[in-house]
Amino acid sequence: MTFHSESYLPALKIDRQGKRHVNYQAIAILALPLFLDSLTYIVVGLTDTWFIGRLSTDATAAVGAINWLMFVCIMVLACVGVAVQSQVAQAYGSGNLTEAAKITWMGIWAAGLTIPIYVLLANHGAIVLAPFRLEPRIESLALLYWFPRMLGGSIVVADWTLRGFFNATNRTQLAFTVTGIVCILNAALNALFMFQLGWGIAGAAWATTVSQAIGLIIQVWLFLQPSMQKTYQVHCVWQPNAGRVLQLLQTGALAGLFMASDLIGLAFFQMMQVELGVVPGAATQVVMTLLSLAYQPVVGFGEAAIILVGQSIGAGDRRWAKRIGDAVIRLSAVYMVLWGLGLAIGGTWIISPFVTASDPHAIEVLTLASKLLWIAASY
Repeated sequence: MTFHSESYLPALKIDRQGKRHVNYQAIAILALPLFLDSLTYIVVGLTDTWFIGRLSTDATAAVGAINWLMFVCIMVLACVGVAVQSQVAQAYGSGNLTEAAKITWMGIWAAGLTIPIYVLLANHGAIVLAPFRLEPRIESLALLYWFPRMLGGSIVVADWTLRGFFNATNRTQLAFTVTGIVCILNAALNALFMFQLGWGIAGAAWATTVSQAIGLIIQVWLFLQPSMQKTYQVHCVWQPNAGRVLQLLQTGALAGLFMASDLIGLAFFQMMQVELGVVPGAATQVVMTLLSLAYQPVVGFGEAAIILVGQSIGAGDRRWAKRIGDAVIRLSAVYMVLWGLGLAIGGTWIISPFVTASDPHAIEVLTLASKLLWIAASY
């Protein structure tokens, strides 16, 4: 069933003359939890960077060497969740709620198919990093961090899939709440694993993976609640359909490769910085993590656009879909410019908490990072 009434179009405001206008307040109500949801992921990254900075400059440089490479490896397949969100939004916009649940189950099955891939990546980190010829001490630390993070890759794919469902069905507060819980757990587990249990840099990676696994369990529990079963029939449409599962994997992987095109360049850039020395590697890691404050929350705006555009298409109005998509793009651009400028002006004051004052390279890292922050903010 497809609706064509204006009453089903999202973020629509009609004035007294009958003209259509974008309801920015409605966009803000939808986008704010998504924005904050993306922001909490940054907090997880900043938390890891802060805790790892307490270990040594070498540890920070090691994570910097592989951070973007790990992100690319995970994001390429995690974009299955983006495909799920887009399709669920269209199903929701057309009123086909059972189909929305079916799409989500296909995404969960697709996440299961990625398990062998991430187990393989986790166990062959040395082969993946070999072409980059990192210093032995840096590579050994990087591999300790690599294994737990890659092992949890499928968890991220499933997490993005369920978040896609909740977001596309206007339950953005649920997704944000779960991510907030993960953020708090990550900080607590970092302290426990890294220092109390003495796992060091590996503890930081395990803290992230375990906290994400707990977040996934919570989302599955929410997805299977009686109210969801009544409204979406989630308990009746779990059976896998090979064609649809593979189609989601293909769509997600292609979207992931497109999104990762710039990040692959960043991954090589950070590798080269680490090859130049520990100080450039550590400074770059701190700067890139802070820079994520300028662009990563925009992912929340992007998710809002996917939902609003999908619901508009589902309601049968492609022209409104384009108009509302353009409005979200303008909001994103304004945010990135303002935050990028703020980070650059903050300089050393913002960077200093992530560098241990007693570290012999502390002053060098602070000096270089302050300069890099201006360049990065301009980018």
